[in-house]
Amino acid sequence: MDAFDHLRPELEPAAPPHPDDLHWLRKDVGSLLPEDYLAFIAQHDGAHGAVGDLWPAAEVGRGKDVVPDVDHLADLVVFGFSGGGEAFAFDAQGQAVVIPWIGGEADAIPQGTFTEFTKRLVEGRLFEQT
Repeated sequence: MDAFDHLRPELEPAAPPHPDDLHWLRKDVGSLLPEDYLAFIAQHDGAHGAVGDLWPAAEVGRGKDVVPDVDHLADLVVFGFSGGGEAFAFDAQGQAVVIPWIGGEADAIPQGTFTEFTKRLVEGRLFEQT
C-alpha cells in the first residue's frame, strides 16, 4: 500500500521521478523541504487532479526561480498550484502554505505538514485556518 493512496481519486500521483531530477531538486532546495514531501516526491513525480497540481521534481524550486514575476513567492519553495489563483509552497520552516498568485505573504494560509496539506487538499479544506 502506498503512503499516498489517500490522494486518489481526487489527485492522481505520477510515476517516480527521473533520478537526475530528484538529485537536482535535493541539491537545489532539499534542505528547505520537509521529510514527508521528500518521501512523496521520491515515489511520485508530482500529481494531477481536479483539486490541483503538485509539480514534478524538475519544476519545483524557489519562487524567485520558478515564478520570478511574483515577488511575494520569491523566498518560498513553490511545489504546485490549485488550478485557480493559489500557489502551493513551503515557507522557511518547511510548513506548507496556500498563497494567492496575486496578493502578498500576509495572505498565506498555513496548512501544517505536507501530509496534513495533502489531506486538507483532497478534503477541500485548504481555506480553513489551522
